[in-house]
Amino acid sequence: KYNVDMSSVAAISVKKIDVNEFSKTSKTTEEKKLSKKEALAAALIREGIGISAWAYLYDKKLFNNIRYPKDALYEDLLTTPYILDKANKGVAVSDAIQYLYYVRNDSITHRGISEKDLIWFRGMDKLENYLYEKYGNKLKKEFQARYLTDIIGILCNRAVFEKNATKWTNILLKRNKKLWKNYLKNPYIKNRVKAQIFVLKLNKVLYRNIIKRFL
Repeated sequence: KYNVDMSSVAAISVKKIDVNEFSKTSKTTEEKKLSKKEALAAALIREGIGISAWAYLYDKKLFNNIRYPKDALYEDLLTTPYILDKANKGVAVSDAIQYLYYVRNDSITHRGISEKDLIWFRGMDKLENYLYEKYGNKLKKEFQARYLTDIIGILCNRAVFEKNATKWTNILLKRNKKLWKNYLKNPYIKNRVKAQIFVLKLNKVLYRNIIKRFL
């Protein structure tokens, strides 16, 4: 319909697979075509699309010279942004829920944190450099929003459940200090995340207790 290189649909997480639930929620209310830069920006701030591998259909030529890294955590982060940047014909986006994903209790987001998780930083450092070389500062705020939202949601919120939680939160807060300073002025960071960052920087013990209670 749109003659694009990629297309994306919406998804919801489920605790059990229910085909009837899927049929009720799969209607389209909006669809649009984005340029690759617009798609990158939208993916970074989660505006209609994300970076999850399963959220897209691809023209296979986009994978020329690109492969998902073997045995790596966060392989979506290490791959999808670069595929989006090769979508010269654009990306078609629909808000129809066409994908259900099953939430496992042993998934990455439901386990503790370890040294392996620090590969996330290497992936984000590489992506930051790549975006700057290609787009200068045009995607700077979108990247910073993604960085801080993910470090809170993916790493900090899991670190609080570790016995050495203070050590881990210190490690996370010391990375890329300039981003932690500018978060309040970023329009793409949700107020909930800004509140979490404020409390985390103010009092790590208070943050840990709040997250343990509400997660």
